[in-house]
Amino acid sequence: MYAFSGTVFFALRELAQRSDHFVCYLVGDRGNSLKFFLRQLRLFWTQRSLRQPRIEIRYFRHLDKKSILKTLDRDGIDILYNFVFSEDDGICAEASVPIVYLSDGTYAVTRGLFSEPRPRTEEMRRAKEFSERRMILSADLCLFSSEWAARSAVTDYGRSAEDVKVVRYGANLNVIPNALEVSNVARFKPKDAPTILLIGKGGSDRFEEKVGPAIEAVEELRRSMPSARLLIVGFSDVDRKTIPDYVDLMPFVSKQSKLGQLQLAEIYRQADVFFLPTSADCTPIVLCEAMAFGLPIVSTRVGGIADYVVEGRNGYTLELGSSRLQLAAALQAVLQDRVVYQRLALKSRQMFEEEFNWREFGNRVSDLVHERWLDGASG
Repeated sequence: MYAFSGTVFFALRELAQRSDHFVCYLVGDRGNSLKFFLRQLRLFWTQRSLRQPRIEIRYFRHLDKKSILKTLDRDGIDILYNFVFSEDDGICAEASVPIVYLSDGTYAVTRGLFSEPRPRTEEMRRAKEFSERRMILSADLCLFSSEWAARSAVTDYGRSAEDVKVVRYGANLNVIPNALEVSNVARFKPKDAPTILLIGKGGSDRFEEKVGPAIEAVEELRRSMPSARLLIVGFSDVDRKTIPDYVDLMPFVSKQSKLGQLQLAEIYRQADVFFLPTSADCTPIVLCEAMAFGLPIVSTRVGGIADYVVEGRNGYTLELGSSRLQLAAALQAVLQDRVVYQRLALKSRQMFEEEFNWREFGNRVSDLVHERWLDGASG
């Protein structure tokens, strides 16, 4: 694997649990970060008395294709998982073992969706596109987190639909209530003074862009529900003087500590609805987390969000660019009728249990891999 994030950690945890011997191939300066999480993995398995597979780490300071390919051959692995698109210098294209590529988007659909961290020349864009195409076409199996991303691999890169599958992601949380607790809490919601929750990440420079529509929508909602409040979590260095008094701010909460996990769990537990009027996203993990706590969701229909928020089932989605009136109306549709609210809340939790969790992710990936390679090899 050549990239790392919290999502990769939770995916890795499930895949490792289904292996006897799991080897991590790390390239570049992210090795120390992942080593920390591998220690967390072992702690997780020990605390829950789970079987611990043998885990090894192969760390490469630089992207040295020759030495990496040699190490892959020496280790005699069965499957190579490559998480999230990265510049791999054609390593996966030349590897002699089956490659499973996992991602939440393609360069073709994200290049116009997200602002690039630094200006790219046309030559740089072509190189990025070439690398992405090579990765998608050289992998033996491509797994994407949404139909939106999977469709791009087929239509934009010409990959056979038989080799492209959709595997849903889950909640990046260790503290998750059981179904009975969610059901009991939902009985007393929505509160008379409902809390509308938005979780993101950024500084003051991106605050207005990311949460401006949410603040305006809640201002509109308060015309009919004057006690409604908006809780925004994850933004730093924001001038509180510029924020309306019906908006509460909390800084970024780290999931890497037990205290942070408990704090996030309480934030979700106290909220009535999850609100994400985003303009650019692939698969926001916060949607799975909101489902875990039985929160109805109101979001914009961008990227792969429509796979995770099903209209009238666990919430509502609106077109990008929807007005504050339209966003407020969607929130009101969730909050104004207790029967509707509780139906959406319980369905949200049900969707989490049935599909949008990391256990089901691991089951699905394991089934696909065994169906393609391992069952035939063992027979």
